[in-house]
Amino acid sequence: MSSVNKLVRRLLARPADMRFDEVETVLESFGYELKGSKGSHRRFERPGRPMIVVPVSARRVSRYYLADLVRLLGLEDAPYEEK
Repeated sequence: MSSVNKLVRRLLARPADMRFDEVETVLESFGYELKGSKGSHRRFERPGRPMIVVPVSARRVSRYYLADLVRLLGLEDAPYEEK
């Protein structure tokens, strides 16, 4: 299982200790690019998809936003399967 697949599975579990760099790796694997930051917020964009803003607190991403990312990436409806 690749490291990205492990991170996606970790995201699906919505752990309280998920780091921003892990979330960034997952978003990049889905084709998003970090386009900017302002204060504690990081903006990710992908052509044809809604922009995703991730607030970062002490290099951690809150569980609330992890659940939102699962929904935005379309991972909530079907179990994630390794490709």
